[in-house]
Amino acid sequence: MPPTSADHTAFAARALGRVRAHSPLVQNPGDLPRIREAGAAGAAVVSGICAAEDPGAAARAYADAWSRPPAPSRAKTLA
Repeated sequence: MPPTSADHTAFAARALGRVRAHSPLVQNPGDLPRIREAGAAGAAVVSGICAAEDPGAAARAYADAWSRPPAPSRAKTLA
């Protein structure tokens, strides 16, 4: 079974505990709070915005997600 976006996010979140200068590529705005919580200074988003029906709305969704704290149950899975 190929890895999912959630698999990549979990890996990136763990790796960022050691490498904080890395900017992971994300495909889902919901992944951003966990990535930020893990210590990322930023994240790369390409197709999530460029391929969206409304790129402006997609960009706003990613920006809003970056400023949102992770859900408590998700934050516990980083350890």
